[in-house]
Amino acid sequence: MRAVIFILSTLLILVAVIAVIKHKGNKVLGLDLSKNWLIGIIGAEFLLLILAIADYNSHLDSNIANDLLWHNMVTYYRGVLPIAGLAEVIDFKMNNIFSIGSLMFIGALLSDYIILRITTFIKSVVKK
Repeated sequence: MRAVIFILSTLLILVAVIAVIKHKGNKVLGLDLSKNWLIGIIGAEFLLLILAIADYNSHLDSNIANDLLWHNMVTYYRGVLPIAGLAEVIDFKMNNIFSIGSLMFIGALLSDYIILRITTFIKSVVKK
């Protein structure tokens, strides 16, 4: 299951980058994407989050220290890495899976936006 989450997560951003490069219409939120693409990315990130939480819940073991961020560090990297860095700086204490999951979702969306914004910028520079 972890390999599937990693592959889907990577394919999502690669397909979105290709869509930015091929887009010929108006910009939405500073990105060369349509509203339908943005809604699709949000929906796909939500499904990836649900898969990551389900995979984490299926591997819970009372003998080891379990952490949702640690468990998904490699498979759902775009959602975990920004939040893991923030957790080190702020040192927040959250034991609720859904509060950590919501932060992972926001982190993934912000990571996607930054990657797609950089792609849009590079496309506009190369186009000139």
